[in-house]
Amino acid sequence: MKTNLYRVFLLVFLFIEIALSQAQVFTIDIDKSTSTKTKLQKQTARTEGAIPLVLPFWDDFSWSNTIPSDSLWENSNNVTISAGNGINPPTYKVATFDGIKLNGAPYSTNFGDFESGNTDSLTSLPIDLSTLTATEKSTVYLSFFYQKQGNGELPDNEDGLRVEFLSISATDTTWKTVIAPNIINGANVTDTAFHQVIQQVTGEEYFHNQFQFRIISTGRKTGSFDTWNIDYVYLNKGRNNTDISYPDRSINQPITSPFKNFTSIPITHFFSNSKITLDTTVEISVYNLEHKVNPLDGAVVTAQLESTVSYFDSSLQNRFNFIALDETIPEISQIFSPGFKTVWNKGFHDFSPLPITAESARIDIKLYIDSGDKISPEYDPFKPLDFFINDTITTTYYLKDYYAYDDGTAEKGAGVNSAGNEIAYQFPFLGSIESSLI
Repeated sequence: MKTNLYRVFLLVFLFIEIALSQAQVFTIDIDKSTSTKTKLQKQTARTEGAIPLVLPFWDDFSWSNTIPSDSLWENSNNVTISAGNGINPPTYKVATFDGIKLNGAPYSTNFGDFESGNTDSLTSLPIDLSTLTATEKSTVYLSFFYQKQGNGELPDNEDGLRVEFLSISATDTTWKTVIAPNIINGANVTDTAFHQVIQQVTGEEYFHNQFQFRIISTGRKTGSFDTWNIDYVYLNKGRNNTDISYPDRSINQPITSPFKNFTSIPITHFFSNSKITLDTTVEISVYNLEHKVNPLDGAVVTAQLESTVSYFDSSLQNRFNFIALDETIPEISQIFSPGFKTVWNKGFHDFSPLPITAESARIDIKLYIDSGDKISPEYDPFKPLDFFINDTITTTYYLKDYYAYDDGTAEKGAGVNSAGNEIAYQFPFLGSIESSLI
């Protein structure tokens, strides 16, 4: 059947009859338990297996896939890692806490009573604190950033986060609460910005070779409700209760698409719509985690933006590549004041080498920033952490035979609450030609 000039429908559920007038659309939580685990490659202070980790402990989740790295965190965690759940996070990707497990199942099926309690948790692997001197013990602090809701569901006033340390004494081994949910909860956090909390590790019962900490969310246990996002978890000695500055400039959001709101569009629509119309700008977002008294002392950052287009031409039975963009963004210092984000808007070009005979194309956009994160004297207390990890990001977009708004990684499913129904999704055309739904 033919669509009208500006609408196309994506059929999601087949083998069923159209009867939407009596049905309701609902969302389904996705099973993420088969996600690939990731390991940190550049941190010499990290050790897997029975040998405990050593200080410093740091994770900004930017190099994880969809679950936390098993080189830093226990495998039993149910939090998910994504680049889409946080709003203006300090670094690229966050850990998200809500009321569902990795397999998509809720913590409770007692839906009628809206049962609340402990939901997701994030637990570190054991860390050896037994060799610290008395002076060093007084300087051990844990910090992290947190955000209420983000792009998830708004927590209620009584929902929150709890932080616990593993205590081992001569008489028992137990988890002790050091930050209660009445400190970080929906009532006390009145906005959706990222805030940083810092907590001292104090008490001899914590300075053993199997120390662990964990962050637990509390909220409704019957679905993906009451969302909290966590970023930039850092545990180290040599700190104090005001030590919340880091000589780290990070890319903190995905590179925006050159195709307006889409990550993929049909290549025939691309050609029919003209390259000039689609030559929009890409947004680059960089966050400065370092706090200095004088904003003029902010970091000097140079950025390199590159884009490579790979396309297939069946008439030649071959795949070709060309550079669409390779540009150095000039040094900027005054806008990188403490805790400040900057955005560059750069024109995305040049598509002119893409021949009309191309049947598909892949666009890889790479952004690299250079801000001396591991050169300044301020970096010395953080050695051997690698702050370069969050300085590079690559995003891929496609010209094929479909429209897509996201990268294809499912966060939710969709369904209809009665048999004999189907769902379709509507996309506005960018091109000026008709298309058919097969």
